[in-house]
Amino acid sequence: MASLVLTDSSQLTSDSFKKLPDQTTYPYAEPDDLQKHKSAVSCQSAPKKPWGYCAYANVLGMKKVEYFEEVYLCLCGGKVENNPQYTRAGFKPLSHDLPLLRGLSLSTTLVTFPLLMFKLFGKPFERGFFCDDESLKHPFKDSTVPSVVMYVLGILMPASLMILTEFIHYRQSNGQVARIFMGRTIPPWIWNSYKVIGVFAFGVACSHLTTDVAKYSLGRLRPHFFAVCQPNIDCTDTIFKNVYIENFQCNSTNQHRIKEMRLSFPSGHSSFSACTMVYFAMYLQARMTWRGSKLLRHFLQYMCLLLAIGTALSRISDYKHHWSDVLAGIVQGSLAAIITVSIFGNQDHKSMEVVFVSDLFSSKSSASRVPTEADPPSRYGNNQNNQIC
Repeated sequence: MASLVLTDSSQLTSDSFKKLPDQTTYPYAEPDDLQKHKSAVSCQSAPKKPWGYCAYANVLGMKKVEYFEEVYLCLCGGKVENNPQYTRAGFKPLSHDLPLLRGLSLSTTLVTFPLLMFKLFGKPFERGFFCDDESLKHPFKDSTVPSVVMYVLGILMPASLMILTEFIHYRQSNGQVARIFMGRTIPPWIWNSYKVIGVFAFGVACSHLTTDVAKYSLGRLRPHFFAVCQPNIDCTDTIFKNVYIENFQCNSTNQHRIKEMRLSFPSGHSSFSACTMVYFAMYLQARMTWRGSKLLRHFLQYMCLLLAIGTALSRISDYKHHWSDVLAGIVQGSLAAIITVSIFGNQDHKSMEVVFVSDLFSSKSSASRVPTEADPPSRYGNNQNNQIC
């Protein structure tokens, strides 16, 4: 983008400039770029020319496409919240975001494939045991939180609430830029939902894969090992006292349980619930920002963390995992969520273009408000007149 300015409101040249009454200089994009894109941005009180170029500067150059206030400010020279003539009608070609769309889809698929291979063909490390190991002599119990319930609560519930939050945020906000894909207009809330859910799915898949790699590599025995395996070893025989036994066979015929009994560390339920709920709690912190939502937001965050902790603790009471397995799962899942948010939320420190949780890890974006002269020049550029760009 070229930093061009005007001297005549009816002309657009590379060596001219114009200042608004508030002495703030606004940039605009090159005419060649403007020929490639369309915009339905309008303001009844705004001059027809050349403010359309100025609007494109924010869309194409500054990339503040998620918030429409800058476009409106540049187009109409006014404040969005004080002008009823504002119209919600900004568009951006989806081709600008196709790398993100393809990247999320491809990355999630590549991470999911090894998970399927572990499930179908994975063989855990065959660890031995001591006959006097009391931690392996607990009874077998059914899970308080079955895997199906865990996946529904961990994926479908956050995804549904993210879509609802994006829709409410879109309705409550002054406006956002839509996308055009194959001639069809994609509402901003749908595209935003795809981004946050896509990043969410990628982070959860990475966390799940990390857990499975550790499970199959270590092969730690579950607390109900003796009840499930029923090893062909007479532990009452003194010959096996204080002896590490590796060569044994299980008398049980349930091959699924025999495989699962070697997958204790770390806890998959704990890591999955921690990853999904911590991510969702941070998403709510960044996105649920409309008036009157603060108390509800904190309540939902508390419920998310409580659900994750409750799921993790149930694995101990069900004798599915040792306490250290659960602790490791919580730490691993939480770190996976935080790293996912941190990486995808900081690709552009000037905007929240990838996922709307970047304000947890970087300075607040200026895209959602009208700039003032009190702001430091570095926020908008190096010009002494406090320019935007």
